[in-house]
Formats: sequence, C-alpha cells, structure tokens
Amino acid sequence: MDANLYTTVILAGGKASRMSGADKGLVIYKGQSLIRYALSVAETQCEQILVSANRNRHAYRALGLTVYPDKLADFPGPLAGLISCAPHIKTPYTIVLSCDMPNISAKIIEQLKQQLHCSTRKYNAAVFRDNQAIQCGIFVCESAVLDSIPAFLENNQRAVHQWLNTLNLNEITWSDDPSVFKNINRYSDL
Repeated sequence: MDANLYTTVILAGGKASRMSGADKGLVIYKGQSLIRYALSVAETQCEQILVSANRNRHAYRALGLTVYPDKLADFPGPLAGLISCAPHIKTPYTIVLSCDMPNISAKIIEQLKQQLHCSTRKYNAAVFRDNQAIQCGIFVCESAVLDSIPAFLENNQRAVHQWLNTLNLNEITWSDDPSVFKNINRYSDL
C-alpha cells in the first residue's frame, strides 16, 4: 500500500492513572521512550504523523512532531484525541496507533492495510481480534469515518471498540503470538 495515502495518529494523550500519571509516551522501555517505538513503525507507513498529547507537548515537539491536544476537557479518551487530529489529516486513510504498544511492527500495519482494501467486500476500517478482544490500540480506517466520532461521544459512549463496531469493520483473526499487542499500562509491564 502506498504510504502517501496514509496519515498516522499516535495516541499519547491519556491520564495514565495506572502509572501514577506518568506520560506513557515518554516512559522508557528497553532503553528508549515508548513514543520512539511508535515512530519507528509509523515513519515507514505514512505520509504524515500526528500526535495526540495533552501533556509535555514541548517534549513531543522537540522530536519534530506535530502535536494536537484534546479539544474536550478532562481526558475523555482516545476518541477525543482523534477528533482533535482529524481536521489536520489530508490523506484518505488513517493509521491509529497507541503509543504504549512497543511490539507493533510495520508488518502488522501492512496486514491491516491489505485487509482494509480487501477486494471481496467494502470496509472502512480494519482491526485485529485475538481470542480475548478487538485489539483497538492499532487499527486503520478511511479518514472520513473519523467525522462520526463527535456524534458517538454525544451519546455518552467513549470506548474505541464500540465506535469501531459502528463502522463497516473488517475484524481479522489473530492467531500468532499475542505479545505483539502488549500494552504498557503499569510500571510492572516495563
């Protein structure tokens, strides 16, 4: 898939309450910050990288990144970050990547892109599902579907997986090593 057709939004805007409020994107994991893992994958997959971050924006900007804070107050979740970034996306497709998933590879994103463009059926989003749940920390979608998020949030819903289920979603079964979707949510995960 042509990288010029994609923008990556890296989600780094949460409260990280399970990590005593640490900015997860800046937490060091195996010698480098979590945001660096996301960047190393994203830079080969897209035309543009945007970061959703509510704190330490200067630290992300120092990495040469374009950063947008939530427009909604009180850290309302990753969908709020997507709302803030959506007006700045100029490509037809978007890769959404949580900053706390250091094992995601370019191969994973390539598989999602291929499944989004599956010729057997028209999809507007693609995500992996393992035997536990939809792995919504990484997905690809048509950029236009991001416009549906504000109405979804108005119904007092915040969960990414619930929003994804409102789309024409291609859920790809993941049967390989589940550690690729490892989230760093607590210091004990480091």
